[in-house]
Amino acid sequence: MDRTGQATVHSVAVRAGVSAATVSRALNGRADVHEETRRRVLRAAESLGYRRPKGSGRRRERVGERVIGLLTGDSVAGRDPRTARAPDLSDGRDRAVTAGRNGAAVAGRGGDGATGGATTGCDVGTAGRFSLPVLRGAEAAFGGTHVVAMLCWAPSDRVRERHHAETLVRRGVDGLLILGPRREARFPIPLHGVGSVPVVYAVAPSTGVQDLSLITDDRAGGALAARHLLQRGCRRIAHVPGPPAEASAAERSAGFVAELARSGLAPLAPAGRQGRWSQSWGRRAAGLLLDRHPDLDGVFCASDQIAAGVLDGLRERGRSVPAEVAVVGYENWELFAEETRPGLTTIDMNLGLLGRLAAERLIIGGDEPIAGGLLRVPPRLVVRGSA
Repeated sequence: MDRTGQATVHSVAVRAGVSAATVSRALNGRADVHEETRRRVLRAAESLGYRRPKGSGRRRERVGERVIGLLTGDSVAGRDPRTARAPDLSDGRDRAVTAGRNGAAVAGRGGDGATGGATTGCDVGTAGRFSLPVLRGAEAAFGGTHVVAMLCWAPSDRVRERHHAETLVRRGVDGLLILGPRREARFPIPLHGVGSVPVVYAVAPSTGVQDLSLITDDRAGGALAARHLLQRGCRRIAHVPGPPAEASAAERSAGFVAELARSGLAPLAPAGRQGRWSQSWGRRAAGLLLDRHPDLDGVFCASDQIAAGVLDGLRERGRSVPAEVAVVGYENWELFAEETRPGLTTIDMNLGLLGRLAAERLIIGGDEPIAGGLLRVPPRLVVRGSA
């Protein structure tokens, strides 16, 4: 209800258990609403005495058929979203969710200014090294469809994140794609009193068993790195891990170790050190490994950033890559993978495919609940000069 006690689209959405956007489409007689959902909305509207404002029903048709909210806390690459300005969409020109090498832009097809203001209160503009490829994949899924995407940056603050998510729902999104800055499990975002919309989590899985989460299969990625080094003929293979408490680092290590074990090998490891996501750790680890295992011929690093440090450390000790030591990284982070010399062979997390699959779940799911579960997306090997 609003301040005058009149029923609103949002109160109808809460009563019917759907999104405000679904209420709007149902009341407008749109064909993309399931008949049972339409009946539920109409019953809720009647029970609340809802009356549609004069002239309603035209805005969404001009904006597009569906609206997807993209919420990310990733601000690693490009400009800091706190200083980025939201693009002005009020001119009504066609747009898609666009992503370039230096950042991601927002938004949708068509418009009457609604999408331009849809992220008011949210910091919009760039996405980081995980979010950007996911957004590129989502764009591929949105292509050829009438989808308006709203991108909202929310830092790793649960209160602010929930506020932004609820803001997107109130503004009528049909679904939410929640992108995590890392692959560590996260609590689901509670949406209370703003209706119900399908939610898909990407990169960072939700701990809610009812939620659908899509992540890279890091265990398979570690195994893929081991197979590549073995196929190159490496037998004295070292592993430079990431932080052991982080799930992504642990999974990558587990897959790598298991694959080596199938060939009767165990990885060489730096002594007495716990991994970090840093070049300095990679550089120190390379020195420690060469001190203990001067005959090593292959190294798998838990990230490209670590691998860049390992390459520096090997170079400082006069080792030739890949002639004497082959090096494989992880993540295919352009900043490191393409700028090192030689270029870094690495495991690509396949985030583009992950983003496309996540967006497709939201588009295809329509108004129906999305089945929960954990979907692991297989990574892929990218061969460059280091291995």
